[in-house]
This record gives sequence, structure tokens and C-alpha cells, in this order.
Amino acid sequence: MGGGLPKYWPTVGTKCREATVSAPGLAPLPLQMYDTSGNARFKPLSLVFYRQAHSVILVFDVKSAASFQALSQVGGWLHEFTRLTGHTPHNFPFVLVGNKAEPDLAHHRQVYDEDVREWLYKEGGR
Repeated sequence: MGGGLPKYWPTVGTKCREATVSAPGLAPLPLQMYDTSGNARFKPLSLVFYRQAHSVILVFDVKSAASFQALSQVGGWLHEFTRLTGHTPHNFPFVLVGNKAEPDLAHHRQVYDEDVREWLYKEGGR
């Protein structure tokens, strides 16, 4: 990923970051990423972000089954996005990202590939 992003950037509140992704044979893709740190107190800001979104990246901690399950619970990020925009993984590009998957911490893992495949099937993703 271009734009000089650091490998790790902690979110305490909300952050906006711009970057450009380059891939061979494709035009550079400019990105604007809004990170609300998964904190429920920032959900009122969500509608502002959602209205202009061209895709959604849902991030969960592979070492926390609760963070994965929260994605699609009523009141969770997927549910809120669908409620406010009408978009679902059936008709809008969603990307599901498992975070904190370092090989040396694999013994702490609680969310596995099978769980993700099942979630994608249930929610209509690919």
C-alpha cells in the first residue's frame, strides 16, 4: 500500500487516513478510510461516513470470537450500515478483515477460516 502508512496505527478516538493502492495493470485507487475504533459512542458519526462509502471494510480480532460475532449482531456495524443505507453484502462491496493474526499468536486464535466462510455464506458475501 502506498502513501507511507505506518504498519500499526492505534485508534483511540476516530481517525481518517488517505492512501493510494497500486496494483499492476490497474489505475491507482485512492482510498479514504474512516476508523471509529469500534467504539459505540462514535456510531452517530457513522451516517456521515456511510452516505459517501463505495465499500465497507469490517475488521474483527481473530483472537476474539465476540468481536467477530458483533459484526452482524443487531446494533453491530453490518446491521447499522444496512439499516442506514439499505446496502448488504448481497448488493454492496464489503471486505471482511481478520486482524491480529500473527503466526506467533496462533494459539490464542478464536476465529478460524471456517467461521469466516460460514459468516460470508450467511450474510450473502463472496
